[in-house]
Amino acid sequence: MRVFSVGGLLAAAAAAVLLGLATFGVPINNNYYLLQLGLGQADFHFGPFGYSFNGRDSATKLGYDVPRELGEQNPVSSLVHTLSYVLVLYPIAFALAVVAVLASLLAVTCKTMMNALAIFFATLGAIVATVGFAIVIALYFALKDVFSGIRIDIQFGQSFYFTVVGAACLYLAMALMSGGLCCDPLFSRHRRSSPAAGASYSTAPVHAPPAEYHATRADLPAFPEYHPSQHENVYEMDDTMNSYTKAHTPHEYEDAAFPAPAPHAAASSAPYLSAQPAESSTRLLTEAPYLPSRPSDSSQIPTEHAYVDAPEAPYAPVPQPVSAQQADAWFLHSGPQAPEAVPPQYPPALAGSAYANEKRH
Repeated sequence: MRVFSVGGLLAAAAAAVLLGLATFGVPINNNYYLLQLGLGQADFHFGPFGYSFNGRDSATKLGYDVPRELGEQNPVSSLVHTLSYVLVLYPIAFALAVVAVLASLLAVTCKTMMNALAIFFATLGAIVATVGFAIVIALYFALKDVFSGIRIDIQFGQSFYFTVVGAACLYLAMALMSGGLCCDPLFSRHRRSSPAAGASYSTAPVHAPPAEYHATRADLPAFPEYHPSQHENVYEMDDTMNSYTKAHTPHEYEDAAFPAPAPHAAASSAPYLSAQPAESSTRLLTEAPYLPSRPSDSSQIPTEHAYVDAPEAPYAPVPQPVSAQQADAWFLHSGPQAPEAVPPQYPPALAGSAYANEKRH
């Protein structure tokens, strides 16, 4: 979450300030030093870039020699010489803390994944700062042991405590930014990251579409309503005969269709189709062979022995298959204009049969 990132940014900024004060101490600023050594009338203050002897500062540089007042062969000489090189860790820790601040600032303002980079630099800076003040502690006890037989006053300075608190702040920043990086995926789905996402949940009233929108849809055909008669197969005869229907049980996947003619109604040239509305770029039907099914009730279909004059046409005719162009012309507003469907012609062998005469009357 962003709260953890902001907390990590503040902790890293505090660590950078404290490590900066500890780094730029003696001889740049005599108010802050790492160690103070009092030996008789001599008063030494040691810092990362030099030392101060009785108020006189040495040259500002990384790595310095032992003060001549302590003597070249004095046991302190080797310790101070080592101290001057180990203190290079202080400016390194300060630089890493500054980079961690910049990375955490980018994580708060720009990208959340910058938390990973801020965590890396904060962890590295905290480790370097910890090693730095641990070396100063080791040198403190070493000096105490060397001058055990001499009355000497040695103590830590403000820069040492700044380093300890700065390392603790870097560890805190690392923990906070790690928490933000881990918790961000859990709360990301509840956060609206864009104005468009917030507007989709707005309770403000929605304005009606302009009048031009309705004008473009005025010429579209109305979608047909469902009617129980749509689940009937209509077989058309010629113009002089009435049509007969055979009802069937609707299938669960069967689509709604246009209203079918009522039973015993006059035959019409408009065929009965079952199709879904589609856009002008689609086709409702594909060219395929038409295989009509025969009714299961054999009493409605005359047998072969009932027609002595129609040995080759024992069954009633069925409508001709509907082509894809005709389906597009009927159901699609911008579909191709296809010729009207021609009703099926009754076979000549069955036209004058007893079955046809019975149906005609």
